[in-house]
Amino acid sequence: MVLLNVGSLFLGIIALAFPIINIVKRDRYGVRRKRLSTFLSFVSCLGSIYFQFLANYYLVKIEDISALMDIMGSSVVISGLLIFATIVLNFITLKLDDN
Repeated sequence: MVLLNVGSLFLGIIALAFPIINIVKRDRYGVRRKRLSTFLSFVSCLGSIYFQFLANYYLVKIEDISALMDIMGSSVVISGLLIFATIVLNFITLKLDDN
């Protein structure tokens, strides 16, 4: 259970780090590498959310409903923010690439 949460956090940080690095160092990388890092950013975001699903499934499986009820609201909000931030940062990266 702890590894799922740590893995989710790690993948979420990676999902946000890829586009930020592309924005900061936009002149150093070619178009192909930027698109690859955009793809890896989305894959990391999906992996992070999938790990959250697995952690929630584990709580359902062991019938720890009180813990599930405690974390469900924050899990939904944080996952939504991760998706939104990943999409916006990657959109900015790709728009800077077009100019």
